[in-house]
Amino acid sequence: MNERIQEVLRLIDVQLALVPDNPIEEQYKARTLASYTQALNGLLAAQKSCKEESNE
Repeated sequence: MNERIQEVLRLIDVQLALVPDNPIEEQYKARTLASYTQALNGLLAAQKSCKEESNE
């Protein structure tokens, strides 16, 4: 799980480092970052759920 989280964080870093030079690329960057953020939230929620189950 941690490997997947780290990979999504790396993908987010790559997108943040890109400097789009036109509106289409800017929109693509925004949509991509939104997708990566949604994936990261899902992974973190799953990780939290797994930790809670193991503590019970």
